[in-house]
Amino acid sequence: MNREDINEAPIIDDDQPFTPEEEKFLDQKMKWRALFLLSALISMLVFEFRDKAGKKVDVLSGKEAIRIFLRNNRIGLVLALIMLAVLIVALICERGFHRSDSSAKVYGFLGSAGLMIYTVVAFILSGNHIYADYQGVTVAEPYEYVLSTQSGKYFVGFEDKDEFVQLQIPKKTYSQMQQGEKVSDDTSEIYSMVKDNGYKDAVLYSGGFEISYYFYSAIFSSAKPVSQR
Repeated sequence: MNREDINEAPIIDDDQPFTPEEEKFLDQKMKWRALFLLSALISMLVFEFRDKAGKKVDVLSGKEAIRIFLRNNRIGLVLALIMLAVLIVALICERGFHRSDSSAKVYGFLGSAGLMIYTVVAFILSGNHIYADYQGVTVAEPYEYVLSTQSGKYFVGFEDKDEFVQLQIPKKTYSQMQQGEKVSDDTSEIYSMVKDNGYKDAVLYSGGFEISYYFYSAIFSSAKPVSQR
């Protein structure tokens, strides 16, 4: 094997002392493999943190829930940016890439950087959506809605902006919306989607309510009869 070939690992003979080239290859392989594994771990942890923290939020708290989502998203973004900065500093300390570098260094850095850039972009996009919710609610006036229950919680489902929306609502709002006009569910796509998703006691009602909610976070804000506007 030509030991000057930068894309191939040197042949290492266990019976002979390591040459400088072999030591450099092993050092780079260990170092950048560790950084790649650390990057993957950080990426998984920040997504896991955001998901688990979100499940503990009381979605009936309205804007307060949005504020908590926004804070958690910012924490995850900061952690991802710190890890990306660590990778850049590591590359600077290595004085960039050289022709003699092993493929372990090249692929290790590119893989690590790719993971963290993906994480940063994902958190920026979700942060923009959460911030849009924080700025104000979306108001819908669906022509039909479906009330249902699941595990002692109450839900309303409807279509808005050509998307199916399912919101957890307070029991008081559920009782209020039960006063609407019941209609046949034979041809309702919304009713079918609610049933297919495993919700119980599904009942279809005609429109007549104005529902305010946070679109991207799918969190309920308020509901009132159209007649009370």
